[in-house]
Amino acid sequence: MDRTTRNDLVRRLTGEGLPRRQAVKVVNSILSGIADGLSMGETVTLRGFGSFTTRRRPFHWRQIPPSGEIVRVPERKLVKFRPGSEMKRAADLSPDDPYFDALIAKRRKSSRQLLSQPELNPLVHDAQFDLGIAYREMGLPKEALEKFITALTLIDERERGARYVRCCYMIGLCNMDIGNFDVAHGWFQSGLAAPRRPVAERIELHYQLGLLFEKEGRVAESLAELKQVQTVNPRFREVAGHIRSLRALRVAQSVHQ
Repeated sequence: MDRTTRNDLVRRLTGEGLPRRQAVKVVNSILSGIADGLSMGETVTLRGFGSFTTRRRPFHWRQIPPSGEIVRVPERKLVKFRPGSEMKRAADLSPDDPYFDALIAKRRKSSRQLLSQPELNPLVHDAQFDLGIAYREMGLPKEALEKFITALTLIDERERGARYVRCCYMIGLCNMDIGNFDVAHGWFQSGLAAPRRPVAERIELHYQLGLLFEKEGRVAESLAELKQVQTVNPRFREVAGHIRSLRALRVAQSVHQ
């Protein structure tokens, strides 16, 4: 997994035009300020970023394998970090944890249970949605599509929240799987049309639209969608690689025209 280091922070500041020596001083000053505050038992709060606090962990006894010796672990001070709202939003856009992938991963276990116990398959939204996940993972997109459509019909027709958008997303994916690109496009657009949805959810839909247009050879439209994703999160999935490939394809097409 990639990580961000102190040098990366310095490079970010130098990229904004700050001299390197001054950038190093700024980063070191911030980190030293946090450390000094914690050493005095204070809560260090950076609005939007988060807050740092300390707590004492009392001494305890621990058995060391394989000898079985019991030793006394001394008391120590632990640092706790509580992320702020901006940090939480940034984490939502992590390239390692895409919005819909995380949602599907949480429901995967229940979807397998539903398949193994057909008698527990009630005609309710969550059960039908989970069955759709299971069928798609089995390589059965048509069966999955049927379940996702059923799940959609089991919510209020006026609903345009999370359940509606995730159905649009999965119905769009299933239609992509079976080659119904125009239909898939419509469902992704329906998801994007839902009001007041989180950014992490929207970039997933733009990303899939970009892939859809790429499959159809619609280079300009694909680039437009993927650039929206890259603007918000440059490391999202393989967006940078897709954009490079599409730009190379556009150059090749212009040469042969």
